[in-house]
This record gives sequence, structure tokens and C-alpha cells, in this order.
Amino acid sequence: QWGFELLRVVANMAFFGVVLGIAFGYATKTFLRFVYNDQLIEGSVVFAASYICFWVGEVVTGSSAVLAVVIMGLYVNYHKSCISPDVIHFLHTLYEFVAHSLNTLIFAIAGLKMGTLIVDESLEIALPPNGRTATIFIGIFAWRGASRWPSSSRSFSASAPVARGRRPS
Repeated sequence: QWGFELLRVVANMAFFGVVLGIAFGYATKTFLRFVYNDQLIEGSVVFAASYICFWVGEVVTGSSAVLAVVIMGLYVNYHKSCISPDVIHFLHTLYEFVAHSLNTLIFAIAGLKMGTLIVDESLEIALPPNGRTATIFIGIFAWRGASRWPSSSRSFSASAPVARGRRPS
């Protein structure tokens, strides 16, 4: 009985996630055909469509919101001729910045959680109060640096060739 219910829920989430992603991808593509070379409008449409697609998938339909957004992104990417060529670079930079900002936020939240665990007196960790703060500070920056090191050549920085307006050679 529970196996059938599990299969039904997974099929429901997968089916409606795909259908929702295709529907939002089609709507985004159709709307973008009316706009040409306007970074703010095209960027806002793609960004808002992604967010609304996730919200509708998660809250309204109860389907897989992540799958819906991925399918929407694949659909828009397949029809990327509806996005102006100059705007594609802007969207890449926008999403790279958003990803970097959210990654930083996740590490800040993880650091706060780790800090509450280290400072919690019931754990009786053998560090003096100032040592705890220094340990948290150094640990967070070391972990952040280690996690960003493999992709540092592609990271969002002022020294990247694309940020200076040149194509990488």
C-alpha cells in the first residue's frame, strides 16, 4: 500500500514539475519575443519567471519546484534566440552574482549555526571564550576558501577577463 502511494507521489511531482516547467518556459519565450535588447526587461522577465515557476510548483501545485525551474531553464536555453545577444552576457553575470551572494549567505548561516554549537556550554568544548571566536572566524574563512578554490578561475571578480570587457583568449 505505501509503495503504491510513494510511486503515485513521485510520478505526480515529476509529471507536474515537467509540465509546469514547459508551460513557464513557453510563456517566458513568448513574452521575450516582444522585447529586444533591453537588459532590464529581459533580465527581469527571466528572473521573475524562474522565481514564480518555483513558487507555483512548490506552493500551488505541490510538484517538484526544482524540476520545474530546471525544465524551464532548459526550454528557454533551447529557444535562446528569443533573448537578445547582448542580454545573454548580462544574464550570465546576473545569475553568477546571485549564485555568489546566495553562496555567501549559506556560509554565513552555516557559520552562525556552527558558532552556536561551539559556544553552547553544554558541549563543554575545551576552548577559552576568545579562542572560540578565533576558531570560528578562522574555520569559516578556511572552509570558504577551500570550497571556492577549485572554481576560483571562473569566479566573479574584478580581475576576470570578461569583467574588463575583453573576451578570454
